Amino acid sequence: MEDQWMKRALRAEKELEMEKKWRKEEVGWFKQRVAELIKENADIKADTARIIDEKEMENEEQKEQINAFIKIFEQGPPYPRPATVKEEEREEGEDGGRKEREEEAERKDTVKEEEMDEGGDEAHLQQVDQPVLEGVDMSEDMQERLARMREEMAKDEEKNLFALRQSSLEQLKNQLQTAVENRDKEKATRAIEELELDIISRELLETTRIGVDVNKWRKAMKEMWPALSKRCRGLIEKWQKVMKTSPSPARNLGSGIDGAE
Repeated sequence: MEDQWMKRALRAEKELEMEKKWRKEEVGWFKQRVAELIKENADIKADTARIIDEKEMENEEQKEQINAFIKIFEQGPPYPRPATVKEEEREEGEDGGRKEREEEAERKDTVKEEEMDEGGDEAHLQQVDQPVLEGVDMSEDMQERLARMREEMAKDEEKNLFALRQSSLEQLKNQLQTAVENRDKEKATRAIEELELDIISRELLETTRIGVDVNKWRKAMKEMWPALSKRCRGLIEKWQKVMKTSPSPARNLGSGIDGAE
């Protein structure tokens, strides 16, 4: 009987030692796992801080671009300063003298060409540049037809010029509006830059081409600018509202950290 009790006691003692050993191993494993989780959490915090810094720098750059774009509209249209009466008279005198010299030289060249090649037909006359035709002898009917042709060319030239400009501005405006509605900051910023560049670069474009009057161009710019400025300002305000209401990168990433901890 005593032997049985002794055997049971020895067996219980052995089982207790084995259980202590297992507990010790489990505690060691848990400590190792906790250390790994702490290290992973530290890495996540470091990556999160880096991403937050990058996003904040990116947002600052975008805000600077938008502020610079707003200043352009606050300064008003960059169309050319209207010339004074004296400046216009001086420019007209210089342009008139230069034009007379150019026409005289072209007239002499035309006479030489006619001596070398007589019998030019109407198709040839239509292909000759306008200043050259001014020194050519032609019938009244031909002169009337040529005058009508020049007038039509001038109207078409002016019409196409303003249509091209309006189409380009409208396209850029639509790109900006689409980007704002989609909350695509990269495309919106790029559209703002392109619109700003288009507005500035086109102010003096094509003002001296045939059929385009500089004063008429300035007047059109003055009339067009308030509407364009109003539309773009509305898009800018909408864009700024999107930036304010968009979830902050820091808030999003910060909530992830709290959850991990």
